[in-house]
Amino acid sequence: MGKEWGFLISEMWLLLACAGFIGIFAGWIIWGGRQKSLINAQVDAELAKNRAEMETFRKKIAAKEAEVAKLKAAAPAKAKAAPQRKKAAPKAKAAPRRKAAAKPAPKAKAKPAPKKARGPAKPIVLKKARRGKADDLTQIKGVGPKLEAAINDLGIYHYDQMAKLSIKEAAWVDENLGGIKGRIARDKWVSQAKGLMNGA
Repeated sequence: MGKEWGFLISEMWLLLACAGFIGIFAGWIIWGGRQKSLINAQVDAELAKNRAEMETFRKKIAAKEAEVAKLKAAAPAKAKAAPQRKKAAPKAKAAPRRKAAAKPAPKAKAKPAPKKARGPAKPIVLKKARRGKADDLTQIKGVGPKLEAAINDLGIYHYDQMAKLSIKEAAWVDENLGGIKGRIARDKWVSQAKGLMNGA
């Protein structure tokens, strides 16, 4: 009895296993078929979409080609219709103008030579006394210490400078000393200086 039960249980397990295997196989077949149908449907949809896009592109290309053909047909007609411009006759060259004879330049009037200015003339003066020692100009009558300093400021330090004064140079010294006009000639400074040079 126990053996029979054991045999029945084993057969039941075997039948259950077979049923499970068959169920799995059937499910796989059904599921795989559905997947294939879904994939096929997606592929068909993509193909239809691509075909529609290609058709629109073909239409656009056909329209552009038609426009180009129209433009090509119109271009020669316009070229024929345009009137040819006549070339303008070359302009005659103008005769060269004769240059007017050059007028002689007016002669410049010679300016008269400037007249030498009359009046005082500056004598040759020194910046300082020769050898650093000036002559004692107070030895000349009418020249005091203050007047001697003023004469030295003009650049006259020695008897020979005073002795060589011309009339115009003496006038210049008169003007630049100030306040003693005519004194050089009146007191005879030039002749006095010559005498002092000679040791008189």
